[in-house]
Order: sequence, then C-alpha cells, then structure tokens
Amino acid sequence: MNKTLDKLLRKLRYRYFLPYIKDNSIFVDIGCGDEAVFLNQVSPKISEGVGLDKFSGDRIIGNIRLLSANVEKEIPLSDDYADYVSMLAVLEHLNHPEAVIKEANRILKKNGLLFITVPTPVSKPVLEFMAFKLKIIDQFQIADHKKYWWKKETVALLEKCGFKVIKASYFQFIFNTRIIAKRCN
Repeated sequence: MNKTLDKLLRKLRYRYFLPYIKDNSIFVDIGCGDEAVFLNQVSPKISEGVGLDKFSGDRIIGNIRLLSANVEKEIPLSDDYADYVSMLAVLEHLNHPEAVIKEANRILKKNGLLFITVPTPVSKPVLEFMAFKLKIIDQFQIADHKKYWWKKETVALLEKCGFKVIKASYFQFIFNTRIIAKRCN
C-alpha cells in the first residue's frame, strides 16, 4: 500500500482511536501491514506493541514486535495479553471473521478495547472504481475484499463474540464503519 490516497485514508482511520489509548499499555494490531504504520504512531504511548500480519515478517523495532502470522488459524499470543486490539480495514479481508474476533477477545484483558474499521457495502463500487479504473488506491487490497459489512451486522458479530459495543458510527459519509468495543467476559 503505497498510494497517496491510501495513506490519507489510513491516517483518517487512525486519528479517531488515538485518544482512547492510555500510556504504558500493551497494544496488538491485527493486520498491521508490512510497515505497521498505526503501531509506529502509537509506539511512544505504549509499553509494548505487537503487529500481526501475514506480510510483515518477524522483526523487532524498538518496543514493537512484528510477527508474520495467519490470524485466521490462531493468534500466537497468550490469553489476557493486551489492553487494546485493533483491526483497522481488516474484517473485510477475512474468510473466517468470527474466529478472528473470538481470538481478539481471548487475547484482550477483561475490559480491554477492540478498535475496528470496515467498509460498508455502499463503498464497494466506489473503491473498485478508484482501484481498477482510476488506479489511485491499492488494487490488490480491494481485490482481496471478501465481504463488505453494515454497522448493524458488525455490531451483532462483536456481541456474539463476547464484546459490548461502546461506540459505533459511520464515517467518511456512509462508506465505512468504526467501532469501539469492550471485552466483557
């Protein structure tokens, strides 16, 4: 993902969640990408960050540990590990989203927060036009989308997997949903 518009959209996703992150916390970013941009942005606030992505490669950069992982099989972290888990623009790429959400619940500490963004069905033709016709966003990422999610169905999935949704709203008009959910069990 190196297109300028991709970078701008990514920055807009991240900005919303930053005020919720407390100092000296443990933060896990599922689907962090090979550059782990969000983790690098929060790194001064957190004590430890873990990025999980099948394209990241295994390496350590300061207080951030990147692990090459297929999160649809299992997340290689212990129970009650993290204060925060993020899945920003990830859910739409998963074949088994419920399994990954359950794993996020498992690795979160009680009352830990999950941050999610996901494109809605309304965004599909717009994203495809920008990727395949205008070529101003990453074609590979858009071609990899398995499902576009409405806010209501994303909330239902999170509740089914043991989360209490604290905030859920559309952003970028109605093209995306952003959610903050708390682990309850």
